Amino acid sequence: MPIINLFTDYRNDPLYTGAILSQLRQSFDGKIVETTHFLPYDNLLTSSFIIKNLYSKLPKGTIHLICTNTSNVRISQYLAMEYDEHYFLLADNGLVDLITDQKPKKLYSLPFKDISSFAELDILLPNAIKLAHGEKIENLGPQVFEYKKMIPRNPVFLGNKIEGTVIYIDSYGNAITNISRQFFEKYRQGRNYKIWLRLPMNILHKINETYKASPGEFNAIFNSFGLLELSVIYGNVAQMLQVKENETEVVVEFYK
Repeated sequence: MPIINLFTDYRNDPLYTGAILSQLRQSFDGKIVETTHFLPYDNLLTSSFIIKNLYSKLPKGTIHLICTNTSNVRISQYLAMEYDEHYFLLADNGLVDLITDQKPKKLYSLPFKDISSFAELDILLPNAIKLAHGEKIENLGPQVFEYKKMIPRNPVFLGNKIEGTVIYIDSYGNAITNISRQFFEKYRQGRNYKIWLRLPMNILHKINETYKASPGEFNAIFNSFGLLELSVIYGNVAQMLQVKENETEVVVEFYK
């Protein structure tokens, strides 16, 4: 059974969410999944983090309708993308490389006659339904190789330090960074380390396996997504240290 999955920034607005779901239910008999309606419409880096960490939780062949930042006046085309055995319908707004980390993908431009104020409903959704009904992606429009490029924000290793960035603040105020366990271990090479946010204060010398620590204590773990996450037990590290997504620096310094 085909699956159409929704990633939107509608925040469950009844008009926009209702319009998409009503049209889907009229034209599509398969399974509809609503992964989130809370993408940050003004932050493509954070939106891409959410999408690329959640799309693969659904089966191969799922069709993902990405409804965010679609009405920007600078958007010149709408795309169907095949990547990692999944399908994505989205605006050409910079999300392509952010979702795929610039890995190989196939892109097709979706023809449309008129500029739309609701491109998700008028352009993206009809093509998602065509895919769900068995249409091949290459039949939706011409293959394209030119699209809006955006470089993913990745950690760097300089000297004896990893310099990373907070890329997501969850609803508990925990700061999730772009430093993966794999990247950390590659450069650690058995050495001791210290970790800090923003400034070298509240330094951590240990990465724990769980959130278990004393109330008010700073804590670091590699979370279920394999990323370094910093928190304060029964507190909000983002508020305490004025952490901002895609701005606040995280440093891991190695020493013997």
